[in-house]
Amino acid sequence: MVLFTGQTLLSLLQLWNGWRQTPVPNSNIATLQLDGATLTGVRNGSLEYFLGVPYAQPPVGDLRLRLPQVIESYKGTLDATAYGHPCLSQPLDITATFPPEVMEGLKPLFEVMGLSANVTESEDCLHLNIVRPANVSTEAKLPVIFYIHGGGIIYNGTRFVEKSIELGEPVIYVALNYRLYVMGFLGGREIKEAGLGNLGLQDQRAALRWVNKFISAFGGDPSKVTIWGESAGAMSVFFHLYANGGDPEGLFRAGIMSSGFAIPTKNITSTQGVYEFVVGKVGCANADDTLKCLRTVSADSLIAAANEHPEGMPAYFPREDGSFISMPPMHLPSMGRIANVPVITGDVKDEGTLLAFSALNITTDDEVLSYLSQSRFPGSSPTDFNTLLEIYPSDPAAGSPFDTGNNARGNFPGSGHFHGSDLLNSFGGGDMTDYFVRFANHLDPNAEKGVQWPPYNSSAPLTLQFNEGSVPLNVTVDDQRAEGMNELTSLVLRFPF
Repeated sequence: MVLFTGQTLLSLLQLWNGWRQTPVPNSNIATLQLDGATLTGVRNGSLEYFLGVPYAQPPVGDLRLRLPQVIESYKGTLDATAYGHPCLSQPLDITATFPPEVMEGLKPLFEVMGLSANVTESEDCLHLNIVRPANVSTEAKLPVIFYIHGGGIIYNGTRFVEKSIELGEPVIYVALNYRLYVMGFLGGREIKEAGLGNLGLQDQRAALRWVNKFISAFGGDPSKVTIWGESAGAMSVFFHLYANGGDPEGLFRAGIMSSGFAIPTKNITSTQGVYEFVVGKVGCANADDTLKCLRTVSADSLIAAANEHPEGMPAYFPREDGSFISMPPMHLPSMGRIANVPVITGDVKDEGTLLAFSALNITTDDEVLSYLSQSRFPGSSPTDFNTLLEIYPSDPAAGSPFDTGNNARGNFPGSGHFHGSDLLNSFGGGDMTDYFVRFANHLDPNAEKGVQWPPYNSSAPLTLQFNEGSVPLNVTVDDQRAEGMNELTSLVLRFPF
């Protein structure tokens, strides 16, 4: 396996004007033959959009909390002119915790997130959104970027595909919706015994099988699929690399992980209390078959029950199920078998800042120790974090945003180069787009000229650093905060949740 690692230090605003797109302008009609059906999409300039294409039967009624049922054939006429519904998720407003100066600086990010604001969530959500160059022949055999979102946000592939055309390296962009939260990641004994763990990941695998079967109708090459995800999407890519004993089944030939990796979770039965809590809240506790009963209640009641559980979102994370995920995720890198495919992986400099604003009331070392032991590392005690506090002291100059001194100012006040900020580069036609496009085409991100991204070597680790527009790309030693990451890795292996 060839590995390329990168770090991002970029400005949201520098790329914002070049990235922003209306979801799909009303324009000419585009059609293609999909199996026995005529698929009607939208043509706009150099691109064609086929949106809301169902890849599996709606997971509603008796198909709720079951493995996805991939659609094997199509007939008639299918309307693919509007985005498919995102899947139901946890109502969450992290912006409520942001200080005013941070809110002002992050307006572009919230506008990006607002691209999907006019598309309502639904339980009927197993759809694909496909963007391709216009007038592509079914014989074109273009590479395919298969994008797995994080955070429940639809990202517009317009500029990515446009840039691929400009580079003379055209690709087809496929983004999927998959089940989330209690619908996609409910745990417990009943779930494990029924073989229904990690349904969100199963949806993704089903969509990859759909792409393998049908993408040639769009001019794509099923043997040239690159799976790419950010945040939870990158975690998903990680799991696909290790799924099936590391056998990709011919479904993908490369992977890109943007800000995501293994997570420190236990076996899926460790959330039995969550399962019983949800079952009780929706009135299924006395049912002979509680799982069957969960298929009869309203979707709103299930979401409401999930929202009431005190663990919140972490209660519905991917976990070892003995099937899709064969062992606790943090053990996979050392004990599992990974797919032998090229991989790009990277992060941004200040991954944690946006997620830390909800804990601004924690201001002393003792409060930090209490928070870590009680809320983040079950079974630990405050003394387990003495080394961590030495590595991450309470000196503002040593904190996040990093390298910003006592004023704690980076790209944006208080948030720096935060989690997700790289998306305006990779989706916005920036230099990261160029490298990703070439990687999808050739399994090598490098052009003949320009900065060369070296394959990763653990004995002499180098990484490509994407900088702000005023600072050129550069290759640097991959040693930032190594001591801190080693200590955190040790802690999450000792205290998974």
